[in-house]
Amino acid sequence: VAGRLSFTDTTADLVVRTFGVPAQPGSELVGPKLARLPDDTAAAFAISGADELVGKAYAQAEKAGLGAQLRDAEESTGLDLPEDVAALVGSSTVIAVRGTDGEPEIGAICTTSDPERARRAADRLLATIDEPASGLTVRSTSDGTVLASSSAYADRLASAGTLGEQEQVGAVLPELDKAQAAMYVDIRKAAALAGDSLPESSRALRAFGLTSAGSGDTSTLRLRLLVG
Repeated sequence: VAGRLSFTDTTADLVVRTFGVPAQPGSELVGPKLARLPDDTAAAFAISGADELVGKAYAQAEKAGLGAQLRDAEESTGLDLPEDVAALVGSSTVIAVRGTDGEPEIGAICTTSDPERARRAADRLLATIDEPASGLTVRSTSDGTVLASSSAYADRLASAGTLGEQEQVGAVLPELDKAQAAMYVDIRKAAALAGDSLPESSRALRAFGLTSAGSGDTSTLRLRLLVG
């Protein structure tokens, strides 16, 4: 493991690189997908290989003696586990949050090799929740599904946005185009969304970014804090 911590007038940057450890599931690039989120996004997380992780988690749960609980979950949700959940989260998953104080909106964009199965799984989940007034919405795309807390937000997530074109995003996520996992937080928007104001000592904080990428037995994790 090797690491580097560096500072400029506007950034604190930590880079950690590991060698000799097999890369984790998920080689698909998700950074460009995060960059296409709406420009009013307060926080976002993107990961590749979630479908593989679901399969591994299910296998581990069975080994741990949780088979009965898994079958109960299948009966209560109408889902075929783990296949339906793996299809729903897909090979890449992007979760985004926006909104105002007291009115947050959240959504997920999932890319999958089986869009039809993913849509059926999403519909079954909505039927299980059985709360039409909740506003939960699912949209089918050419390569997956969009789930969101409102119809309007689902429509926005299903269309290409311009988050990645913002100067702040480029500054805090300099290697976003290569990322197989990424996180972005607009600290001021997130604080407003939570109904809080930043304390005086923290008002210089602007954004936090994280990217992860790997190839073979080498992985790189980068965390950056933007101030100013």
